[in-house]
Amino acid sequence: MCLGSLARGRMGRKPLGERLEELYGLVQWVEDPRSEEGMRKYLEALDRVRKLLEHDWFKKLLESRRRVSVLDVCGGTGIGGVALAKVLDEEGVEVELTALDLRRSALEVASVWGSEELGREVRTVEADARRVHELGLKADVTLLYGFSAPHFDPWDMARLLSSVSEVLSGDGLLAMEETDRRYSIFFLQGYARALAEAASEEGVVASFTSAIM
Repeated sequence: MCLGSLARGRMGRKPLGERLEELYGLVQWVEDPRSEEGMRKYLEALDRVRKLLEHDWFKKLLESRRRVSVLDVCGGTGIGGVALAKVLDEEGVEVELTALDLRRSALEVASVWGSEELGREVRTVEADARRVHELGLKADVTLLYGFSAPHFDPWDMARLLSSVSEVLSGDGLLAMEETDRRYSIFFLQGYARALAEAASEEGVVASFTSAIM
């Protein structure tokens, strides 16, 4: 079950941004780069971005321009987007960074911390990523960092990718961080079987069988 579906089922008809705020309050996801664990995530992001920029597609994109616009979709507190902007800065590329998310509290962190880290303003937009094409934004690089895919069911993921494609420049790139969730998370991190016993607008009942490692 995607996080978006969980938010819809558990938290009724509140605006999606409010439901996600409540959901993240339950999950306790480490995301504040000002904390020790959050800073560790940011340093990991810097390493990953440096490897990403070695890809031929990024090399080709940067050959034609020394100024790029980056849109960090589902940007949260900005860890991924700021890391990408920081590494591009190191390469002598001027970056205009926009972080987009539905959670205002996360965007406030992205704005303050990101601006301090980069030494310039990080623009933030509180909006639904599935409708980003309606905002009049344009980007050379769109980033979906931090394993954000579970926020979207298959239909919403198609809407997201379609919307993002309208925002990208002609030779723009979408960079998306993903993993084999079934193996690396459910099996290696402790869950061999997951079963939704019941699901309704009132809530979800799920059972998990622990993996034997």
